[in-house]
Parts: sequence; C-alpha cells; structure tokens
Amino acid sequence: MVPTLVYQSISSTLTSIYDWIFKTLWIIESERNNAKVDVYRKMLWPEISGKVLEIGPGFAESLRFLNHVTLNDGTFAVDPNTIHSYTALEPNPFLYSRLHANAETNGFCVHYDRKSYPECTEVDTLATRENMVPFTIVRGTLDNFDEIPQSVLDGAPYDTILTSFSLCTAKDPEATIKNIIRLLKPGGAHIFIEHVRQPPPGDPLVIEDNNVNAVLWGKIQDWLAPAWSIAGHGCYINRRTGETIAKAQGWESVDSALQQFENFKDWAYSSYWSFESKRQDERANVYRKQLWPDASGKILELGPGFSSSLKLLPHTVTNNGDYLVDPDIVHSYTALEPNPFMYEKLQQNAKENGFAVQYDSETYPEGKKLATKGLVPFTIVRGTLDNSIPQSVLDNAPYDTVITSFSLCTAEDPVTSLENIARLLKPGGTYIFIEHVLHPPKDEPLLVDGKEVNATFWRQMQKIANPLWRICGHGCEIIRETAKTIDNTPGWATVSYRYARINDNFLSYFVPMVFGKAIKQ
Repeated sequence: MVPTLVYQSISSTLTSIYDWIFKTLWIIESERNNAKVDVYRKMLWPEISGKVLEIGPGFAESLRFLNHVTLNDGTFAVDPNTIHSYTALEPNPFLYSRLHANAETNGFCVHYDRKSYPECTEVDTLATRENMVPFTIVRGTLDNFDEIPQSVLDGAPYDTILTSFSLCTAKDPEATIKNIIRLLKPGGAHIFIEHVRQPPPGDPLVIEDNNVNAVLWGKIQDWLAPAWSIAGHGCYINRRTGETIAKAQGWESVDSALQQFENFKDWAYSSYWSFESKRQDERANVYRKQLWPDASGKILELGPGFSSSLKLLPHTVTNNGDYLVDPDIVHSYTALEPNPFMYEKLQQNAKENGFAVQYDSETYPEGKKLATKGLVPFTIVRGTLDNSIPQSVLDNAPYDTVITSFSLCTAEDPVTSLENIARLLKPGGTYIFIEHVLHPPKDEPLLVDGKEVNATFWRQMQKIANPLWRICGHGCEIIRETAKTIDNTPGWATVSYRYARINDNFLSYFVPMVFGKAIKQ
C-alpha cells in the first residue's frame, strides 16, 4: 500500500510540474501558433452555437471568433442569442487563470466546477448585466466515459463540441471521438482543427495555397513523434485524426476535403475493380477452391468487395434445379465492407447464390429498402476491424469461420485486424485467408506454375514499387509479410499456408499470394 501511495504522490507531482512547464512555454508559443491557424478558425468558429462544449481549450484565445454583439454600453460580448452556454473541459489547472480572463474579456460569466476541481481558489465572475452567457471551467478529459465529470454529462446533449489541437494529446483519441458523438444531440456539430500526420499520397495538402505531396515529411513525423510527444506535452504529430473522425460511427456527414476525396477514391476503385476483378478471380480461384469449401456455420468476411467467390462455398441443387448456397452448411454470412460503391454488385452476387440480403441499419441506414429474399441471411455491414468494430459484428460473434481475401493488404492496422479476427472466432473456429504479400525469403518456397522458385530479386522490386502501388491499388501494400503476422497473432492452435504467384502478365510478378488457414485454440 505504501509504495503505491508514494508512486501516486510522485506521479501527481511530476504531472503538476509537467503541466506548469507547458503553461509557461504556451504563454510564449500560443501567440505564434494562433497567428498560423486563425485563418482556418475564422472559417469555422462562426458556426458554433447553442450549448457548447470545448475539449482542451487551453487559454481559449479563439473565443473572439465566436458570434459577438455590441451592447448598449459599447461592450463587445459573445452573442447570447447564438451561444447559450459554454463548458470548457480542460485538464491543466495552470491554464485556468488566462482561460478565465479570456472568457471574461469576451463577455462570459465564468464559474468553476468544484466537484472536478475541489482545490479551486479562483473566484467566480459575478453577473454584471442580464443575459450574460455562463462559462463553466471543468477539470477533466473525454478519454474514458466512466471518468467524464458529472457536470459535463449533466449538460448533455450539446449543440456543438469543439476540439482545437486537443485530440493530438488525448490518451485515447478513438474513445474521445466516440464520447463526443455520445454527448452531441442529433444534428449537433463537432468542429475541429487538429495537428495530424501529413496526408498520404493522393490526398491534397495545402501549403501557402499550393497543393503538395508530403510523403517524406510524413515519415519524418513518424520518426520524431516519440520525442515530440514528450516535448509537446503529449502531442502526437503522426495521428491520422481526420480519418479517425470520418470512420467513427454516428455521423450524419463529415464535411472535410479528406472525406470527399476518400469518397471519390472509393468510387474510382469500385469502377476500376469492375474491369479488373474477373482477371483477379481467375488467378485467385485456383487457390480459393482449396479453402472455401471448408467455410461453414456463421461466417464473417472482411473486405469482400464484390464477393464473387461466394460461388465457391458449399452449394446444393434445389428442387427447381438452382445451384444455391447450402443452408445446412452455411448458416449466416456477414460481409464487412467499408466501400459502399461495392454494395450493388456485392448484393447481386449474394442474391444469385441464394442469400437473403439485408443491410446493417446502424452503419448503412440507406440500405433498408434494398433487402432481398433467400435461403441464408446475408448482412452487409459498413466498416472494418481496424479499430471501431460495428456493433452488429460484435453482436453476432462468435463466428465459425472468418475469411479475408486480399483485404489485409489494404487494412490500416493489419495487426489489430488479426487480433480481432482471433477474438471474434469461436474456439476451434477457422480463419481462411488469401492475401497479397511480399515475396518470401530464400528459405521459404514460392510456387510459380507449380514449381518452386527463388524470388529475392522480385522481393526488392516490390519494395521499390510499393509507394506507387499503394496509390494506384487503393491502399494495397505489397510489402507486408502477412503470413508472419498471422503466425505471431496469439490464439491459434495451428496455422498452415503456402506462397504462390501466377505469371500471366508483367504486373502479376509484383503480387505473389499467401493462402491458407488458421484454427483457433
């Protein structure tokens, strides 16, 4: 008990010192930082309205960009008809003095939540006129829902939640974004400006009004991130916060250039895949035919695309002579696909194989009217297993079979995806996979036209080609050693696989495959 108390005391003291140092540095740095970003805040802050919650406001110098009015006495103050209340959720108490002063300067009536900050010695602002907008300073974060201060929960739902360079320091940004969605009213807005990793190739980055590609600087950010997080009070400069916000479940829309570009890429890839998928299937079905008949029970497939391989599942001939999926072997099928432009052909293929297609209303509500009849339920769910797993996928677990077919090469976090696959399988369940990979090293055989070959040269060529391939291939990484990642994922009783490559054109030399299955303990 004593060592624990000593540790907690030391930890608390160090945190206080760290907070004080950051406050001191931020007094010097904030003016320069504001000069850089205020051009973007001016575009967004006037949209803030109603009951407002700001996460990590710091000194809150940006309050001046809210809608203001000039009062009868000439005072320039926040407009009470637009802003009804303002809650500032700030974990660093050394910032409160300036935060308080800036709020008063903008005409707010400031008071402190003393439940979250019982040691508070600050004096609340006395209302000096009618209709002063209340401004509540609360100590805390949104990292953990169970630890959110009660006054923040009592104030929900909010019309607007604001984050300004705070998700880069959040201990758990995914959880924070989920909690933002929980605390917003339906139709409410999350307005944000955040430090992020340079965008990937193909995504626009504006620097002094010029579009540039910043691949090199993204890698430099990855290298600097650990040291930067220490010097920058926990700021991680290599987080892909735009993507994390866009992928969180619960938004009606995400109005950002990034999301619009992602939609365009999804559409472009589905259009390209309409032409390319047939040739890809001809290559892959040689190996799929060895694995797909083992799929049974409750099945989950990640990134099925058009799912043209459904015809390789166990089928039966009906009394009408139709060749359809066997309901005695395949009991249900969940297709977890993030690209909605794939859904039309995905649904068509499922219907042709005798499945009763339905859409998950939570992740793709616009699919309600598209349901079809059939022998086996087939649910299309929008999402991935990288981070925020859709609730319907969790509710249907455990699965008898999980399938990935050229989807781990595009997964943002293949390690997490594989860990989640193992979690979602029942004991004894089967994971079936066929994936694009890096050519195997010398000591592992590669089958080419039925013969074992050494592919050291092509292994190096893949590494050279990968940056361009990733752009053209909708995020496909051809340098991942997925077999080793599967092997290293805890929870398997057995893992078996082989490498293969079909040389039907020049580009096929760059995409060997690994295919096999793993059985959960």
